[in-house]
Amino acid sequence: MNRRQALGGALALTLALVAWTAWQDDDASQPIVAARARPAPPAPAPVPEDGRAAWTEAGATALAAWEPPAAPPAPPVATAPPPPPAAPAPPSAPPFPYRWIGTLQDEAGVRALLASDQRSLGAAAGDTVDGDWRVERIAERRIDLVWLPGGLPVTLAAR
Repeated sequence: MNRRQALGGALALTLALVAWTAWQDDDASQPIVAARARPAPPAPAPVPEDGRAAWTEAGATALAAWEPPAAPPAPPVATAPPPPPAAPAPPSAPPFPYRWIGTLQDEAGVRALLASDQRSLGAAAGDTVDGDWRVERIAERRIDLVWLPGGLPVTLAAR
């Protein structure tokens, strides 16, 4: 027997087995392993009388499925501890609003002559100028003042 005849015989035998299987009773072709039971599909929603389907809202789980995934938490950033708070700057008095233009000696004592753009005046030791400045001492080359709101000393030197 040659090779061609052997292949032809095998083909004929295969076709015969296929035809025999097709004519067998359907009960014999049931699988041996029982199929897993499928859950019943959900019952359809009742249709309203107007014939339109009712709209049902999606549950939280269904909506969450469409949300983008949450971003991963940012890695902690190492930071240097903040520097200690700076000591507050010591308070300072505002500039004295007058220029010292000279002194005057009279029978009442020594007076400092002061001038601004609006007025000129003479002040003796112990006098208050504009309610904010007290003249403490008048010397030959300087005047010592106190800024009353802050209690801070200020010195005017002669030019």
